[in-house]
Amino acid sequence: MKTKILCLAAALALCSGLAFGMAKNEKKAQVEGVLEIYGNAPFPRTGLKTEDGTLYYLDAEADKKDALAALHGNKVMVEGILSDEDAPLEMPNATVLRVKNWKKL
Repeated sequence: MKTKILCLAAALALCSGLAFGMAKNEKKAQVEGVLEIYGNAPFPRTGLKTEDGTLYYLDAEADKKDALAALHGNKVMVEGILSDEDAPLEMPNATVLRVKNWKKL
């Protein structure tokens, strides 16, 4: 019985260690630019274009997307995590940024 408990504890420790290790490898980013909308309804895409022309696709939950879309044309600062996922077809050269916070500048 003790062996099973020790094995289970070791497995849980290993899994949690891997999970925390992966979280440390995330690339956090803080980006400033003009918020733009790409594509058409019913699936518009929210993007951020920086002064140097770099384009970011802003990946966020629906309520955040709506709030960001309301800032269309405004300069904003967005904090989030860079993702290796492919951007939508409307934004083929964009870098995906998972949105955590933002503020209008």
